Amino acid sequence: MARRIKEIAKDNWQVIFSHTLREGKRVADALPNHGHRVHLDIVMFDNPPSWFSDLYQDDLSDLGLSRLVPTSFI
Repeated sequence: MARRIKEIAKDNWQVIFSHTLREGKRVADALPNHGHRVHLDIVMFDNPPSWFSDLYQDDLSDLGLSRLVPTSFI
């Protein structure tokens, strides 16, 4: 997958990669987890599910969650 991304980035485009921890984008982290729980190949929503709204609001406000860092790294 990473190789394919690098191939696409070589095209005549301006590409900026930015890493975000999963705690910073809770909706993007929650959707695939939900898909694994329902054991279906494709999950489509006509409307956002009820569990989605709090995560979405957190993402909009950049609230996120703190990440615990082992004290050996401090």
